[in-house]
Parts: sequence; C-alpha cells; structure tokens
Amino acid sequence: MFPIFKPARLLRNPHLQTILPAFFTELLPAYAARQHRINLSDGDQVVLHDDEPEQWQDGDPIVLMTHGLTGSYLSSYLVRLSDKLNKMGFRTFRKDLRNCGAGFGLARFPYHAGRSQDLLESIEYIHQMAPNSPISLVGYSLSGNIVLRTLAEDPDSLPEHLVTAVAVNPPIDLHLSVQALDSILGRFYDRYFTKRLMKHIQLLSEHDPIHDQIKFDRIPQTVYELDDAYTAPMSGFDSAEHYYAETSSRQIMSQIRLPSLLLTANDDPLIPVRMFEGLDTHPAVTLHVAPHGGHLGYRGKRGGDPDHHWMDWRILEWLDKHGRPNPEKPSAVPAPHHHRRKTECHLQSDC
Repeated sequence: MFPIFKPARLLRNPHLQTILPAFFTELLPAYAARQHRINLSDGDQVVLHDDEPEQWQDGDPIVLMTHGLTGSYLSSYLVRLSDKLNKMGFRTFRKDLRNCGAGFGLARFPYHAGRSQDLLESIEYIHQMAPNSPISLVGYSLSGNIVLRTLAEDPDSLPEHLVTAVAVNPPIDLHLSVQALDSILGRFYDRYFTKRLMKHIQLLSEHDPIHDQIKFDRIPQTVYELDDAYTAPMSGFDSAEHYYAETSSRQIMSQIRLPSLLLTANDDPLIPVRMFEGLDTHPAVTLHVAPHGGHLGYRGKRGGDPDHHWMDWRILEWLDKHGRPNPEKPSAVPAPHHHRRKTECHLQSDC
C-alpha cells in the first residue's frame, strides 16, 4: 500500500530513529493558531489550537490531532503535519491533553490512555463551529490508543461527520508497552519519561494544591510505579494493572467500523510489534508495519518524498484519500516550504 520506508544512512538503528530528534533542532512554522478552551463534562478544561487556511470554509475537511506522552501542541510532529495539511486545504486542530501545553493547570484530573470522552467532546465542539465539515482524527503514541478506543467503544454512536482516523505507534496493549520499558534497553526511556512526568506533577502541585492529593510513599522510579501511585488512583482505577486492562484498545479493536490507518514499526523500542498480531485481517483497520522507523521516527532517505519525514507523507496520503468530502478527488500533496521558526524538540515527547 505504501512505499517501503528506507531509513537514512546513519539512522538504521531504531534507538537512533527514536532518540536523535532530541539532539537536533528543526525549523518549524511560527505559531499562529487560535486557541479554544473546551469545558469538559466533568468540569475540567482542555485547549484546542486552531489553524485555518485562508480560503477554508464550512464543508471543507478538518483534522483533529493529538500528541503523545509528555508532549503538547508544540510537538514537532503535530506542527509539521498541521502545516502540511493547511497547505492541502485542511483546517487543523491540535489538542492538548489534560494539563499539557496551553492547558496546564486547567484540569483536576490527569490525562491517560483511555480519555476517549475528552476526544468525543472535542469533536462535538468542532462540529458546532463547522457543522458541514468532515472530521478526521490523528493520534500519536499514547493518543493513538485514545483514538482507537474512541472508534471502538461505541461504534454505533459515533458522529456521522467523523470519517476516518490514523493512529501512529499506538500502545494498544499497555501491559506489553510497560514490559518493554522494563528491558535493559527500555530502562533509558523509562527513566526519561518518569523524570519528565514527575516534574510535571510537581509543577501542577505548586500551581494548585488539588494535584498534591496523593502522597508518594516513595518517589516513583518507573512509569509503572507512577501509574500505580498517581495516574490510576487519580483517574478512578484500582491500580496500574487495572488501568492498563481497562484502557488498552487491543481487546476491543474488532468493533471498529470507521476506515482507519494503524501505522507502526517492526523495530519500535517502546511498542512491541507483537501486540499487533492478527490485526492485518481487520476489515476496517489498515495495518502498515514499516520494517524500520523506531518510535515516531521514520526519518528516511531523501528522494522518495518531498522531505525526509516518511511518516508525515503516509498520513497525508491517507487523509487526502479518506478525509475529504469527496474522497474520489484527492489533491496534490504539497512540496516542502521554507520554515520560519527554529524549535528544539525533546525525545519523542515533543518531536
């Protein structure tokens, strides 16, 4: 279906594909979005970042996209994709998960892998602004699981204006993902994410005492320990195991009916590829497992695509085909342009 991903010469190692973006700077468009605060049904708020092309009008396509663990609306994969989609005539909304990005301090409860209701309420908010426009979803990593759960939990009740979805490197089995972090090579990522999450919790506690409800018996050293001591109890789950069992999308993906793309890599160090076994025969979900790419890396050789971001172009091709009001008439995928702002990115949380 897609051209084979061929990694750049010096990026054949999956850890390099995953880690090196943290040490590179990338030129990205300057921020020019309009912000929307959404009042969620439980009283918390999240923020959407709205980039509307100049000639866009109600009835033209919309894409709602969401970042991964410890990311935000500034995550470079969101900024890149939003810019490319805008040039194809798509209006884009970058969603901050609870207390992330511009939504810091606006939520009492943490984000997690099962926050499908937040996504549905965001879709409804957008639909009220543009009632005639088809809406597509794109979720990266943790948010990829949220997207898939949104499609699978109650497929008969999904909005008619929701037309397609893309999930990139989603942890559809959270147990397996946590086990991968417990491996020798995975412990680097485990420490990295735990440190960033703990810093985030500390900042929230300083901002609002409600986030200091849970007193750690000892400081969590792993994502599992943090989920067990904080994410799970703050979100109504009994334990980390209960949280993983209730929010992993793998066990309910057979219920998905909306045309969806699941893009992952055979060598993703964070998301073991074996969790996707058996999904290649799913009638609604198109599974594409690239031989290489790491976790949200996919930095390829130049020549096949307008730039080296192989992942971006596959998402664009899918949305151009499935996300328009008239999918039989796809538009030309745009060539890269000169960027205006230099932005540093963090290890797959902001890149």
